[in-house]
Order: sequence, then structure tokens, then C-alpha cells
Amino acid sequence: SPTATASPPTATPMPKLPSLAAGLVYGVDDQLWRVTGTGEVMALDLPANVPYQVALSPDGTEAVHTVYAGIRPTLLWKDLLTGEQQRLPDFAEWVVRFPVWWAARPGWLIIGSVETEAQAYGYLSMMRADGSDFQILDADEMSSAFPAPSPEGDRVAYDRRGEPWIYHWERGPERLDLTDFGFTPGEYFAIGSPSWSPDGTHLAWVVGDELRGDGVWRIGILLLDLERRTHDILFDYEPAGRGGWPPPPVWSPDGQWLVFQVWFQVVDEEGSTRLVRVDDKADIRALGYGKAVWSPDGRYLAYAGDD
Repeated sequence: SPTATASPPTATPMPKLPSLAAGLVYGVDDQLWRVTGTGEVMALDLPANVPYQVALSPDGTEAVHTVYAGIRPTLLWKDLLTGEQQRLPDFAEWVVRFPVWWAARPGWLIIGSVETEAQAYGYLSMMRADGSDFQILDADEMSSAFPAPSPEGDRVAYDRRGEPWIYHWERGPERLDLTDFGFTPGEYFAIGSPSWSPDGTHLAWVVGDELRGDGVWRIGILLLDLERRTHDILFDYEPAGRGGWPPPPVWSPDGQWLVFQVWFQVVDEEGSTRLVRVDDKADIRALGYGKAVWSPDGRYLAYAGDD
């Protein structure tokens, strides 16, 4: 059963933020903070120095994050209202990590399962937030980047060794054939980091290929219209020579805008975050640096900058 933990750290006095920022969670150094409904800032007893390994529940009352105990990482569940926490069980030879809450299926997590920590994201898996009902959804090939549960809760988009796949709740995994959308992958094609539109009719991916047909390998944002079966490249660039893969694009609540990271060879003064209008890709704006977060009503966008 959950056990009580020590009191969370005392918040360092910080400026009061506008009430429009209520609910915003952000990191400073190794600490996560949340803006309350009155604009006050409170500390969350969660680490901020393990990117992509802390997942807040859709209602903001729970968190699951990776902790390192001994020679292998494990997951820890925490109630942010009471401070109770519970270490989730180990699963024999499997190391589970990178939790993503399945918003349309309350209490469920999408996770990656690997046999050794050095591997990529892992095999697409799921379990309940209390650690029960663990199961591997696709045991044939591993993914390289984060998956994306659909808004309706019936599908999960993910990459399988450089190819796009969809896991269907009723019938299991199926390959997503991009030629059905008029896109023909090249010899050095790569794909990952999917993101569903709020209404589930579009799917954005981060892709790498000779996107302009000029022999130059670029990373871009591939947008698939699942109803019309068409595609578009919203933005592309020559990336820096670095490991990893850019994180998923983030949709605005109304589905009209996408925010995404660009890993330029040289980051210019405009920063590494871009905002593009989905139905007019010529309308693109530089935002600064780091992850951007939408307000629930879609009227505001919070992001890091130099000012």
C-alpha cells in the first residue's frame, strides 16, 4: 500500500504569476514547480533533471516517474495531493520506463519495455498506474521514440524500427503504409515521435529523408490527413549531427497550430522552437527555446526565451 513521504521542499520565494498561468508546470534547475489558481508558485516533489521520464496525470493529481534504485531504473507512482508514493513492481527481465498517461483510458499508462537500459525506447507496452496488468502490445520490434495514444483511446501511433505503425485496441498492431497518403519513403527514411490532432483526424510525425529530392537528408514535420488520405511537409531543415530524435510536435487545443523542436546545425538567435499553422505552412513563427505548452483554451502559449 502507498506510504507517506517526507514533506515536499519549501518553495523559494518567486514572483506571483498571472492567473492565466494557473496549472502550468515548469522546471528550474532540478526542481519542478506548478502555478496555483491564485497565481502562486508551489514546488512539486518531482525531479526536473530527467527529461521525458516524469509523467503527470491528465488531471494533475498524480505522477509517475523514473527513479534509479540499484543497477536498474524503476517507476514510482506519487499522489501530488497527499504526498503518498509507491514504487511500482519490477517485471522479471523487463525494465519499464518513459511513462505516458493514456488520457482516454483513465488509470492506464503506455510505457517502453527493454531488456537492458542501453536500448532504445523499447517494446510498446501498457500497464495500470498501480503497476498491475502489465502487458507488451508489440513484442516483434522495438520503438525508437515516444508513442502517442489517440484521443478516442482506440489506437496508439508508434514507430517500429523506422516505420510507422498503429496499434488498434481491437485487433493489434498494423503497419501504416505511407504510400496510401501519396508519400514514398526514400532509402534513408526515418520516422518517429507521432502526435494526434485533438479530433483524431490528423497525425503528425517527425521524419527524416531527402524531403526536397535534392540528395540532402533533412528532418521535417510530416502531416497525414487520415480522412482524405493525403500528406504535407509543414517544415524541414538540415539537422545537427547528434544522437536521439526530436520530441513529438504539440497540437493547439483547436487543432489549428503545431509547435515543434528544430535541431538545427547551428541554433540561430530565433531559437529552436517553431510554431506553424496547419492549414497555411507559410505562417511559421520562431518562439525561443525548449518545450512549449498550450493553455487549455488554446489562447496562450508558454515557452522559454531570453527576455
